[in-house]
Amino acid sequence: MTHRLGGRGVTTVEVDPAVARRAGRALAACGLRPEVVAADGLAGHPPGARYDRVVATCGMRAVPAAWIRQTAPGGLIVAPWGTHYANRDTVVRLTVAPDGASACGHFTRAVEFMKARAQRLARPAHSAYLPDGFPGDAVATTTRLTAADGFADRFGDFAFAAGLRIPDCAWAADERDGDHSVWWYGLRDRSWAAVLFRAGSPSATVHQSGPRRLWDEVLTDRDEFRDGGTALFCLLHADGFAMYRVHGDEKKTVKIAKLTAVTPEAHIALWRVLLGMDLIEKVMTWTHPSDVLPYLLTDPRLVRTTLVEDALWLRILDVPAAMEARTYSSDLSVVLDITDRLLGGGGRYALDVCNGKARCVRTDAAADVHTELSVLGSLYMGVHRASAFATANRLRCSDDETVAQLDAAFATDIPAELGFGF
Repeated sequence: MTHRLGGRGVTTVEVDPAVARRAGRALAACGLRPEVVAADGLAGHPPGARYDRVVATCGMRAVPAAWIRQTAPGGLIVAPWGTHYANRDTVVRLTVAPDGASACGHFTRAVEFMKARAQRLARPAHSAYLPDGFPGDAVATTTRLTAADGFADRFGDFAFAAGLRIPDCAWAADERDGDHSVWWYGLRDRSWAAVLFRAGSPSATVHQSGPRRLWDEVLTDRDEFRDGGTALFCLLHADGFAMYRVHGDEKKTVKIAKLTAVTPEAHIALWRVLLGMDLIEKVMTWTHPSDVLPYLLTDPRLVRTTLVEDALWLRILDVPAAMEARTYSSDLSVVLDITDRLLGGGGRYALDVCNGKARCVRTDAAADVHTELSVLGSLYMGVHRASAFATANRLRCSDDETVAQLDAAFATDIPAELGFGF
């Protein structure tokens, strides 16, 4: 960062004076001289404010208000953030509001950093929860859930979501010989829960003790996440399911939280039940453009698209590996010339497809197709057509037949759909 911006453009703050001195000397030895400050980074560094970017390299459990005040409106705060539930962090990218008084943004990806010293959790020892040993006065039940459902995964999405949904709770897990023991500890009392998932067993024993039933809280459908709707209803089919809530009193709306089916017959059967419910005025769902929903209605015009939003962006880093990893619907033999305006990558590749399998290598041969890496990423999922990009002049081919061949080869029988948000 200092190499790109110069010493006057970068301030680094380190809470440990000895580490700060060593860092300063190491940077100077490389000819880099940012301002190195030995202080508590949670307070920022007011003399250098306002900053265009604040980047943290330690795990946070709360974003300091000082960082927002010291960042220019429109500036970014990027930091590993998480809850006391687990050590996992997720990078949060916040943009400071025009008034400089708040910041908002999105989570990006999972990481794990050493936690800021002032924000580290001092949880009581395990023995404080079980003074009389295990299981003590715990109530025992069983569950058919397994460790594969995410309960024992320190970096999985479940650990992050659970930290947001279950307040004042810490989690720990251990794996031995394929068996997983998972613990939850209350942070405002001595409530605890434990589950031992044995490898190959269809069920597991749950122990819970204390005023809070922490295992129940892990699974509960909390009021604050219902957006004014009912508890979740679940509609089951042998090859799929739908989960939904009912909103409203007189004019009722069904909002589908999840609809998944592994066969077209199950997909249609679930929709027929959802659309046939009595006293329901409206049914709302997120779906993909190829959903057969309009064709299930006697009047397809009743379907209204209220929002179109993309949910997944694909940047191909290794073109040959990516092209050879997917299957294709028809044979194809072309030379692709790919440009990359963002990072200067791209290149020229010979793509040969036979019986659904591809071989892709770099080449110096004349190109049949000229396009950008971003367009190739869109074609890769099979949703967007090469002919549409050709019409928009974002893909150029030697002839119309090549465009048709690209359409046929990259087409997929099953529409690409992001089945979960992240």
